[in-house]
Amino acid sequence: MLGIAEISGLHGIPSSRMGLHKWLRKNEINTIEDHGRFVFELEDLPRNIQDQFISQLSDDAGVDMDVYLDEAHVALLQAPTKVQERGSENMAKLLFVSKHERLGQSFSEIEKAGKKSFCDTQYSEKLEAADKRN
Repeated sequence: MLGIAEISGLHGIPSSRMGLHKWLRKNEINTIEDHGRFVFELEDLPRNIQDQFISQLSDDAGVDMDVYLDEAHVALLQAPTKVQERGSENMAKLLFVSKHERLGQSFSEIEKAGKKSFCDTQYSEKLEAADKRN
């Protein structure tokens, strides 16, 4: 959960506390009061604000995301085949979610479509594997 202080200063975010509260309401971002402060989920923020926040975190940590991704890809290619397959499956799921988020679908819509898509795919793959064995 994030608080107001974590996103203040990002481009497009009002600088005043009152302005930020209005912005959160206008953008229909669910907030919860936690020990006297309002908090919300990163995933509830607009995509451009999420990207800015993640970029800020990587800058603060001194991580060059392009280098990090290249190093992660090299590490994946050196991993056992099963790990590579799982990584590819996870990437397919992340791309699926990202695509549907850009289309403006809600989490429940994405979840439903994802279960249908990935469960049907996994079931089909298991059937194909069983056919090959027979």
